[in-house]
Amino acid sequence: MAIKSVSLHEFGVFTDLKLDFCDGINVLIGANGTGKTHLLKVLYALHAFVERAEAPDSWEGKLNRVFRPDHIGRLVHRRVGVHSAKVACVIGGGHIDFSITTRGKFEAVLRAATIGAPCLFIPSREVLSTYEGFASLYKNREVAFDETYYDLCVALGLPALRGPRGEKAAKLIKPIESALGGKVVLEGQRFYVKGRDGDFEAHLVSEGFRKIAMLARLITNGALAQKGVLFWDEPEANLNPQLARVLIDFLSHLAQQQVQIFLATHDTLVAQRLSLISEYGSKPSVRFIGLFRDEGGEIHADSGAALSDLQHNPLLEEFTRFHEDESKYFADSIKGKVRT
Repeated sequence: MAIKSVSLHEFGVFTDLKLDFCDGINVLIGANGTGKTHLLKVLYALHAFVERAEAPDSWEGKLNRVFRPDHIGRLVHRRVGVHSAKVACVIGGGHIDFSITTRGKFEAVLRAATIGAPCLFIPSREVLSTYEGFASLYKNREVAFDETYYDLCVALGLPALRGPRGEKAAKLIKPIESALGGKVVLEGQRFYVKGRDGDFEAHLVSEGFRKIAMLARLITNGALAQKGVLFWDEPEANLNPQLARVLIDFLSHLAQQQVQIFLATHDTLVAQRLSLISEYGSKPSVRFIGLFRDEGGEIHADSGAALSDLQHNPLLEEFTRFHEDESKYFADSIKGKVRT
């Protein structure tokens, strides 16, 4: 069951924000500091609460481990005085709400929400090369990583599927394995890419390849499955344009398999390719959400089915600025030639 909407009051960088989502691909864009990662993380935590059927009194710990504040009250929007944050989400046919005060009081309610498959959070930094020993290190030592990295390592460590589900997964990841030039395997505590040019340890493969290899592994072992939810922060980081195209095509196909996807991106080409899917394709559904600050510094959002629907779009604004600068430099160069 998909995440339908969320409202955030005085939570993190947000003062008052309500967002609706589609069942397909939800694309978050915005300048740095407008809350894209905050939004991905709170949605991930909310889905994890429902997925793991944890008691509400354990949710506070999950939020602390995902966001890593000094204490839970630090997640309340910074203002003078004592006040509280409230988050409400429509998910899985039900509702989930929680509130936090600046003094650390936490309360939560879950009403009739169910989900169909697990969720996954992929940070902007890949973890395939650091997988070896990471889960044990995280459980036994204080490390400067939030729990999304640990959860992802646990998911990567699941064994590959067999039978009909394994055959279906193998067909699904063929485009990725073609781009990789091989298959992703886990031997002992190390990942390898095995292909026509030999066997390579994950940390000897380029980071761009490691990112798509990680996605292949998550599908091969069923961690990313139909009716699940994928959160991915800056999937385009360290991908060349050709790999980014493979990735977008694959995510589009994944969304058609009833996986709800949330992406945060700074990449104009990635956003434009997703917009093309929305404008000229019948599936999957795509929703763009543009986060921006007003003159007073408060964060707002506009949304639409295509990139051009957004009134506040830093990607296109900077792209336009580049062409204006290019035209100016060209005009200045012509004037310089005329003068000489």
